[in-house]
Amino acid sequence: MVLCHASITAPPSSAAIRVCGRGMADGHADLNDPTEDPVTVSLPLREMSSSARAAAGLKRAKKSKQDSTARSAPALCATLQVIENEEPVSSAPDISEMPLERAEMLDASMISSIHKPGILSSGNASECGKRCSSCTDTGNLIMCSTPACSNMICIQAKLGEHGCLVVNAFDPKAFYCPKCLFKAKKTIPYQLTSYTTTFLHHSSEVPAIVLFTMVYGEKERPKKMIKIHLEEKCHASPHSFKHFDISMNGVQAHPSTLTKRLNQFNEWVASLNERRPTALVFVDTHSNSIGGGIVFGTNGHRMVSSDVENVVNGLMGKAIHTAMRGACRRIGILMLTCGPSFTFLSHFQKIRGLVERRAYDFVLGFSGDAVIPALVIPYMLIFTHSIIVSPDIDIWAALLDTFCRGRNPLSDTPAVLIFRDEKDEVQALEVAYSVPNKRMWGLDHKCPQCGSGINLESTKTAKNTGGGCAKFACHNCGWKTPPGITVPQPSWVTWGKGTHCYYHPYPIPEEQGRYLERWWACQQAAGNDRMDIG
Repeated sequence: MVLCHASITAPPSSAAIRVCGRGMADGHADLNDPTEDPVTVSLPLREMSSSARAAAGLKRAKKSKQDSTARSAPALCATLQVIENEEPVSSAPDISEMPLERAEMLDASMISSIHKPGILSSGNASECGKRCSSCTDTGNLIMCSTPACSNMICIQAKLGEHGCLVVNAFDPKAFYCPKCLFKAKKTIPYQLTSYTTTFLHHSSEVPAIVLFTMVYGEKERPKKMIKIHLEEKCHASPHSFKHFDISMNGVQAHPSTLTKRLNQFNEWVASLNERRPTALVFVDTHSNSIGGGIVFGTNGHRMVSSDVENVVNGLMGKAIHTAMRGACRRIGILMLTCGPSFTFLSHFQKIRGLVERRAYDFVLGFSGDAVIPALVIPYMLIFTHSIIVSPDIDIWAALLDTFCRGRNPLSDTPAVLIFRDEKDEVQALEVAYSVPNKRMWGLDHKCPQCGSGINLESTKTAKNTGGGCAKFACHNCGWKTPPGITVPQPSWVTWGKGTHCYYHPYPIPEEQGRYLERWWACQQAAGNDRMDIG
């Protein structure tokens, strides 16, 4: 809706309505083109009803009354900490010259009907803190007086401009943002036009993120997806995002390249004004089916592979990792590789060692034989969003909340996370999708009689979602659990709170991996119903 006033200056047979804004074509005002002139639209007098003419006169009278009231109003915001944006970008029509310091109160219903100015794109870089903490728009910003709070909220400097905060009357010597007042259980003495939960529950600080991408081959899409996703998180402050794209060409990076990269990283960290960034290393490559190493280049017609630590340190540089470890609040590796990287015990122990030596805070990967990027990348993005927006979030809880939402991607590959728990102990857990008739509790069972796994069918007997017992039957040899006897869920398997998601320590010891076979052996020896062998 565009606010306008009407002046009946046309001949008796018609009326002219002048739109106080921008041009209008086909009956619609173009609010995005500041070059267009106001347009006068002539309408037949009979199309302008008596009520419309009366409304036009009422608006003129109301505006005159507002002007006279504003001239006598006290200066409310003479000492407010208002930061004027150097380059105003408001595209709202200038419908009044009444400044904020002369206005007693702004009508919220009038403000909501005005076109909201467009948000600056990430290409128009602005300094951190020069945007509204709620709408991330530029404008007239007022700072919260709480020392530890960085909230800045846009206010309406003149009638017709957008503002998340509507000033009524408050102490001009101290302004406290809605989040601080709500936390202190104090009354919020002003009106808000923006969505309330944005003020009260979301972090106003733009996260600082540094991303290192290492991709083998010509697979550009996963890298672009994660880069764009993280860039968008920093759209209000593009300088808060830094990206280093590292080539996997089979050779170690040249010392001059490493030095240049280190200097760029240190300069970027210094510009963050003591904010501690989150660092992510995204590795997208193949894994060696003999030994589990990751591929980082070719030598003639042969792929060259090594363990993940050698590859990352050799290509990224140990010096930048040392600087990253000291400057960042959390650093982690996202591995988009196939299962051998995790299923080969020798290579998995090297991955785990990265967390045990505190070189990294976590490593996320997948243990399925074949990992399809299109299925796992969307969930990796949700996971990274959680740990960046909420830096204090429990990282394992973030993984469960992300990967236990439905069938994909756990129905195609289990996910493995290596991290430190609240006791500062290193944990390696695998979360898997439990197919009730084939992969009960997310485990690969084998027939205790013939050893076949693919021919073994399972049936869940308990109706409760997070646990219960099962029955098994083999289509190969005909073995099945005896009537009246069920196999209990292993004590070391935990329900992941998804419909069919369970997790367990990784890797599973061989004895525990033969759970069904061991259960049947104990059942035959003892004859006890529902024996849990651990």
